[in-house]
Amino acid sequence: MSRSTSTRAGRAATMQDIADRAGVAISTVSYSLNNHPKIPEATRLKIQALAKKMGYRPDAYVSTLMARLHGRRSQSEQAVLGLVTEKFMMKLLKTVPYHRDWYRGMQRRADELGYKIDVFQWEPETLPARKLATSLRARSIRGIIVAPQLNFSGALDFPFETFSCTAVGGYLRQPELHQVITHYSHSMEVAVGKLLARGYRRPGLVLPLPFNSHTRSAYLSTFLSIQLLDKNLAKIPPCLTPDFTGFRDTVRPWFERHRPDVLLVVNPREVREIVADLARIPADVGMIDLTCDDRDETSGVNQAGEALGRAAVDNVVVQIHRGEVGVPAAMQTILLRGQWNEGTTLPPRPGVE
Repeated sequence: MSRSTSTRAGRAATMQDIADRAGVAISTVSYSLNNHPKIPEATRLKIQALAKKMGYRPDAYVSTLMARLHGRRSQSEQAVLGLVTEKFMMKLLKTVPYHRDWYRGMQRRADELGYKIDVFQWEPETLPARKLATSLRARSIRGIIVAPQLNFSGALDFPFETFSCTAVGGYLRQPELHQVITHYSHSMEVAVGKLLARGYRRPGLVLPLPFNSHTRSAYLSTFLSIQLLDKNLAKIPPCLTPDFTGFRDTVRPWFERHRPDVLLVVNPREVREIVADLARIPADVGMIDLTCDDRDETSGVNQAGEALGRAAVDNVVVQIHRGEVGVPAAMQTILLRGQWNEGTTLPPRPGVE
């Protein structure tokens, strides 16, 4: 008679259940689930597949075998990570692809590790972030993720001393928490490499000043460095706009004066509309979206949003297991590389295959 793949009602599958089902020692299961090389790959894959089939979920608070054996918890006692965010950011999580992606990645990774995410919202004027700490402690939450901030101060007044914590994006500057951000310099290098390979020689960068501040001039400094050192590139000065929209009076005269053959932008729709009567995209002028998160027809590099969310959860969970809390003495920055989206707005120039 074959055994059922489910456990008794009301109880989550444990490593012991998996060991019993597979006919191996519990240590073999532990090593296999952690991809330890001492276990043959075929055995590891077999046990990992069985664990998934049985609905096994790791105990997020326990990092050793003995703790796992004696620390089983019910679903109602599932470990929680707190997402500390401005209230207005909740709207962006539904409407802006980048924010939607890191939020989704964070939730998925938390679920894989046996956690769930609870959101704690603050408002600059009516509910300071500091006041959220009481609620977090009351819930016995040990790890928090700080969402990207919309205020330009780059500071957050919060008692981090008793929490393991990580920030998403490069927005938070004070205090200096561990952070996961897009590798913006690498994105610019990829973009310039693509345009050069396709015969473009007059790239023009259009960059909103607020976004330049958020990315700590990573796009701008990398572009200027490449432009300075590469003799094949025309020295067109970047167009720095005061905001994300309503910058027609800035972009149009710049474009008419310098006539770039390809535009590197973070807001392709607005820029496309401004130059529509001056040049056709992509027939006359190519376009690269440096934050190409929609994966639509625009060629460009995405911001690795989902990977950011997953990495943020991993970073916090590692700190919890190590017992590390508070503002770190040496802040770590994890850089995630975006991927090229081919799109249709960067065709090869005439004569280039």
